[in-house]
Amino acid sequence: MGHERTKFKDVLRVRNFSLLWVGQIISNFGDRFNYMAVMGLILFKWEGSALDAGMMFIFMSLPALIFGPFAGVFVDRYNKKKVMIMCDVIRAGLVGLLPFVSSLAQIYVIIFLISSVSRFFYPARSAIIPEIVESDKLLIANSLSQSTYQVSAIVGYAIGGALVAIVGPTCVFYIDGISYLISAFLIFSIVHSARQKLPDASGNTIGRVKNELVDGLRYSYNEKRVLFLLVSFTAVLLFFGGINILWIILVRDILGLGIEGMGIIESVVGVGMLFGTLVVGYVGHRFKIKTMIVGGFFVFSLSFMAIGAWMTLLNVVFWVFMAGFSMSFVNIPGVTVFQKIVPEDMRGRVFSVLGTLTDVAALISMAIMGVLANVFPIQALLIASSIGMLTVAIVSAFARINFEDDLEETHLSLEMTSSGNPDN
Repeated sequence: MGHERTKFKDVLRVRNFSLLWVGQIISNFGDRFNYMAVMGLILFKWEGSALDAGMMFIFMSLPALIFGPFAGVFVDRYNKKKVMIMCDVIRAGLVGLLPFVSSLAQIYVIIFLISSVSRFFYPARSAIIPEIVESDKLLIANSLSQSTYQVSAIVGYAIGGALVAIVGPTCVFYIDGISYLISAFLIFSIVHSARQKLPDASGNTIGRVKNELVDGLRYSYNEKRVLFLLVSFTAVLLFFGGINILWIILVRDILGLGIEGMGIIESVVGVGMLFGTLVVGYVGHRFKIKTMIVGGFFVFSLSFMAIGAWMTLLNVVFWVFMAGFSMSFVNIPGVTVFQKIVPEDMRGRVFSVLGTLTDVAALISMAIMGVLANVFPIQALLIASSIGMLTVAIVSAFARINFEDDLEETHLSLEMTSSGNPDN
């Protein structure tokens, strides 16, 4: 009943969440501008190939292999607010280097570093939301957080593409850097008494970090609802993580669009996701979580199957809207499950495990797609990927998972089976 009474305005009245939310809006807009600036620089100013742009996506994902498993341990041990502020300031400085690049190698290095810092920011942001928002408001809070991403995608990609065409990539890079600094200031304004876990001066630090990492992995495996989401999300990214490479070929080479057109198509995805976010926020409490997630998988896979079957501009626009709409039914309930059933001192690690698995899956997918795109037509690859995801949806539908189980039992079970020092 709590979900039925909670409204968007109730969550926005929570000062700490509102500060985080506004900061997210500003930095997300900056990120969209920056993405279009990098794409404009590589694909249009330097006339690079889809593989050149694909390498950027690979360098964005590589930090998941290096830092992903340990980022969550770091987040769980330190003040999440301070972690986010530090990450925003560092990313602002790194983005400020982009106007001075003169080669693809320099872009790849900076993108790699920005993504590495983000490995610590995102788990901290996801883990802090349940600490500043009451449990019965989490679904709405996540819906608002997701809608922030969608609004920035709707307007950000379109405006970003136009800005790159008008003023060039350099000015847009500076805008992104400023957006990170504004986000850092707003997060600094959050009043939050965190129960951080400071590192113990005694013992082997590396060993302790390893033990905490193992604890996070063990929890993720033993909690079947978390394991279901980890496996299904990872499987989806194995089939669709390389979509960015195919997308560049589709938009630039098949549809014949420039950087402005690329921004508009990206915005259509955001429109669909925003619409889906609003629907989930208003009526999501009426449906079972598994129903929403599996339904989202089905619609997403069928959307890209339709795009692969008929590659005209109007058809692409309609079905990317539907793909964006469907993913809101996956992302919002999925994140809400993680936040509700995972204990506070374990959330950073679990979100880090999720980010690591999905980024690694996307990295593998991009590497495979980069090779296959030179051998097979894009239509065949889109349809094959859609069939793979449809298989994931069917298997997920038959999985015996009930997300509506008593949440208190989950926490009790964890406390009874934990094998580590209770002060860890």
